[in-house]
Amino acid sequence: MEGHADIVVVGGGLAGLITAATAAGTDSDSRLDVVVLEGTQPGGRARTDERGGYRFNQGAHAVYLNGALRRTLGEFGIDPRGGPPAINHTSVWHEGALYPMPASARKLLASRLLGPRAKAQIAKLLPSLRKIDAASLGSLTGAQWLDSLELQPEARQLISLLMRTATYVDPDAMPISADAAVSQLQMAVTPGVRYIDGGWQTLVDGLLTLCESRGVRVETKSPVVSVRTSGGGVEVDAGTGHWTAKAVVLAGLGPANASSLLGRDGVWGDLGESATAACLDLGLTRPPSHPVAFGFADPLYLSTHCPPADLAPNGGAVVHAMRYGARGVDVDRGSLDELVAGVGINASMIVTERFLARMNVAWTVPTTSRGGLPGRPRVTVPGHDGVFVAGDWVGPVGLLSDATAASAVSAAVAARSCATTLAGAR
Repeated sequence: MEGHADIVVVGGGLAGLITAATAAGTDSDSRLDVVVLEGTQPGGRARTDERGGYRFNQGAHAVYLNGALRRTLGEFGIDPRGGPPAINHTSVWHEGALYPMPASARKLLASRLLGPRAKAQIAKLLPSLRKIDAASLGSLTGAQWLDSLELQPEARQLISLLMRTATYVDPDAMPISADAAVSQLQMAVTPGVRYIDGGWQTLVDGLLTLCESRGVRVETKSPVVSVRTSGGGVEVDAGTGHWTAKAVVLAGLGPANASSLLGRDGVWGDLGESATAACLDLGLTRPPSHPVAFGFADPLYLSTHCPPADLAPNGGAVVHAMRYGARGVDVDRGSLDELVAGVGINASMIVTERFLARMNVAWTVPTTSRGGLPGRPRVTVPGHDGVFVAGDWVGPVGLLSDATAASAVSAAVAARSCATTLAGAR
């Protein structure tokens, strides 16, 4: 099959659908012909799987209320319903026991996890988090910033716990830049996050509907094998045929995959390793007695996403447990099973479950070697005019899905400009 479009978007995940909807334009814009080429089915890591009435995202997902993803969706008229985590019923898991999270003055004073000096340090630091100039911290790693606070060991561990919960990255295991880690921590503390009714599939479905209304064509089962610039345009070879376009956006692909499609190794140099997680998703007959728990010394997480979000049959619950930084099937499954049992979940409560041994959380994280968030790759591709990229590793804004959304909009705007300029020149 031979095809042509003003803009071809490679990848039909969150990045690709946001890119396509933005690039196509609104009724008040000059509409462009946009095609999305997706190798399997739309949604990518934002897909939601249903098992007997229980809806599982691809691991634990939350929308940051003050993040770029929510702002972008709002501009599209998409504001999914849901609810916040049960922060008033949060526990800390340490050495096989649960302790109340010191999330209030009363709980902080009563905490058996922290000594008197550590309690005083936490009481002083937490209210001042919002005042920190995170943008000035790009030369430090998250771990170096934590060390610079000169906290008692247990106080440092508590702040590290909060940081990895916000970033999905253990700062003591990966050299994430402090500007990214601290800004994400600030956003997680206030205004917080929302779990989504129906799962993130509702976001995918909303974006697909928007794309359809703007004339975007979504071609599934069309894996792309190469992208090359040619005579003032771009050519794309896919499993279903050959496409020509004025501009192409590689959306949601990692830097290695994007480089491979362009026929060059290491287009962006060494961006560091991917962030991963081991994820255990559970559909339960009822919510656990301890709905939220975080590992203190170990980088573990457990949260009941339903309730508050609608993800299960009446009375049921959906719980996500994670280990930040996947190590191996047996060791990670063992740690997560221990945590699950620790919050009061037994075999009789489990209706369905799924273990994802190695989930890709982010293709890369911002590092000090590249200057933190401002040093991440731009949406333009060096040496490839008319080709742009979007994803969680692109652009100076945010982490995770917020980086995905922000870079997708920027890539779409750049691709539109390129396509309209070429059209005018002809």
